[in-house]
Amino acid sequence: MTTWLYICGRGHSGSTMLDAMLGNSFGIESVGELVSGMGRYEALCSCGLAFKDCTYWSEVRRRFEVSTGAPWGEGVRASLAQAHLKRFFDTLIVSSSVEWVQQLKAFSEQIANAVAQSKNDVIVDSSKEITRALFLIRFVPGSRVIHLVRSPEKVLQSNYHRLKKGSGFKLLRMRFTPRRGYGLYLFVSAVSWLAGNLLAEVVRLFGKDRFLRVKYEDLIAAPIEELDRIEKFIGVSLDEVKKKVTEKQTFDVGHNIGGNQMRMAGTFVLDPKKADRTGMPIYYKVMANLVCWPLLRVYGYRQRK
Repeated sequence: MTTWLYICGRGHSGSTMLDAMLGNSFGIESVGELVSGMGRYEALCSCGLAFKDCTYWSEVRRRFEVSTGAPWGEGVRASLAQAHLKRFFDTLIVSSSVEWVQQLKAFSEQIANAVAQSKNDVIVDSSKEITRALFLIRFVPGSRVIHLVRSPEKVLQSNYHRLKKGSGFKLLRMRFTPRRGYGLYLFVSAVSWLAGNLLAEVVRLFGKDRFLRVKYEDLIAAPIEELDRIEKFIGVSLDEVKKKVTEKQTFDVGHNIGGNQMRMAGTFVLDPKKADRTGMPIYYKVMANLVCWPLLRVYGYRQRK
């Protein structure tokens, strides 16, 4: 049976990097932000072609439609509708016998099978939507959730960098591009970090044996130890990945959709300094600590004094 390994958490937490790293292991298929990207037909796959023109994704869509008898677009609509944050409470309390749950469960299993290269594959999806993580852990047997956590200071630094650059700020599938007044958006980012990670802890209650928390900082500082934990968690050898880390070899990026633009380079080397943004004013860092303090100690982060 295909295992859906879902990476949930907040944006700018290193999910694209972890997704692509795991995809360098035999038996693991890395696809990027599957849930949130499967309906973006004009968006670029990491191969450089639009999603609708990529032969890899055309074949995935064909296999899905053959196995389900339903058009790909129907799977997209059902998937995106459930994954929205506003559906979290519904997903929390709904019965497994409800029709839309049964349909989405079947679609999810067939999407995973369409992506997988063999029936025993693991597919990695780094969409990060907390609501989908809850659905998978409640209703899709065999699925696994990795909760990727990064320091709120670093998440805010990344958002600050993008605001200054003009790339904008994303929230609830909307993008805002202010020219000034970054404080409000960074405050919202800090609140989002706290709320999103609290909801992830709710997800954990539904399947502690299928839920693994990984800190980005630990993955960077001690990658072999963290990969050992992930290897044990998913039951698939990560020897190829650990070898590339140890020997500083390049990681290949598969047909990934959505996520950090690093995927468009096709390859990357694990470099802890490259993505570490600096230059954010100290008062935003203090704000991050004040807003997020309830979880800082739980996750082992030292508060700024």
